[in-house]
Parts: sequence; C-alpha cells; structure tokens
Amino acid sequence: LVMDNIRVYCQNARGLPTEHDAFYEGVTTSDFHVICITETWLTQTISSNKLFIDEYCVYRCDKDSTGS
Repeated sequence: LVMDNIRVYCQNARGLPTEHDAFYEGVTTSDFHVICITETWLTQTISSNKLFIDEYCVYRCDKDSTGS
C-alpha cells in the first residue's frame, strides 16, 4: 500500500466516556486514515463497539484497576 497523503487525527480525550460527542464530531468531519487518542481513561468494562466507528481497527491500552 502506497499513499502520498496520510491523514492523521490526534486528540487528548481527557476522558473519552465523558467526551464522546466531541471526539465523534472530530473524527467524522474528515476522512482520516489513522486516529490516535490519548488519555481516554477507558477500562476493560467499556466495549470498543460502543465508542468507536466500525470502519477502524481499535488498539487499546486501558487503565488497570489501580488507575495506571
């Protein structure tokens, strides 16, 4: 796969469960190839399919029970 212009979106969510609307608006306004989200504050109890667009592969590194 060769691409001349890769479109990347990066956002510090500062808590994706509470900032979901702002995140969703940001990623759906353009056609991004890669979306990076930091400080999501997600845990394993929150399903990816409830938060993320189906067209993307989601790779997560959730907080553990100690908050790290």
